[in-house]
Amino acid sequence: PLMQRIMDQADSTPIHTRKTGNMLFDAIDVASGRADAMLATRLTRLEVLLAGLILSESAAKATDLQGNPLTPVSTTMVAANLKLHPLVMAELERLPA
Repeated sequence: PLMQRIMDQADSTPIHTRKTGNMLFDAIDVASGRADAMLATRLTRLEVLLAGLILSESAAKATDLQGNPLTPVSTTMVAANLKLHPLVMAELERLPA
């Protein structure tokens, strides 16, 4: 599946990711600098809104997997600091379909 390939790729790069099983904890880790990036799928509206708020207040960037701004109907999220986010998105684009 796509997420497994993404996580395998993330595990093989020198980017510090967190996979706690709770996307809000992962968002807080990115916002606080404890993690460089996070990926999440199958999100609820509440998760998107809360994580988006937390990340925007910390000057991190959060988008959907296609790089679009988050909306209340987004179901995926990629988050990282402003400098790293474009690099994470570039790595995701390089993954085979």
